[in-house]
Amino acid sequence: MVFFNGKRLPVSEVIARCKAAVAADPDSIADWLRLGFCYHQALSRPRYGLDYAERALDLEPNAVEAVFQKADALALQGDGAAAFQLLDQALESKQNWRFFLTEIASPAQLTAQFANLYNDLLRRLGRTDRASLHAAFLGAPKKVGRNDPCPCGSGKKYKKCCLAKH
Repeated sequence: MVFFNGKRLPVSEVIARCKAAVAADPDSIADWLRLGFCYHQALSRPRYGLDYAERALDLEPNAVEAVFQKADALALQGDGAAAFQLLDQALESKQNWRFFLTEIASPAQLTAQFANLYNDLLRRLGRTDRASLHAAFLGAPKKVGRNDPCPCGSGKKYKKCCLAKH
């Protein structure tokens, strides 16, 4: 079961809905990310999830869920150096991070997972040139006001878009 639009649905149904959504709108970052999440986390098939995360990153390089999914998949495949490099590059643009799947993991939860993976790779790779991260260092994202543009990139005001989902 996976959260989808505020409901818990079977993974197969979420995958079918997301595939239909990206067929209709290939620029739907959230649906590419949700597909990646379904394969990577729910079905434990990170190699398949990696393709979807990469598609989301092509559309939005600051989609932190995509960065995390890709880095985690690379680490699981044994390419810790590439995973660490991806996370390290993402840290440089932290002020531009965008969150799309907040119904699955809040920004605070995701930044904690990010920090844990970063620190794990730091230790595994024996990197002494970087300090360990603490999730609090990554900070909370800027609070979005009701009348601000929605952070999902839809172009709508937050109150007319994602506010109702939270």
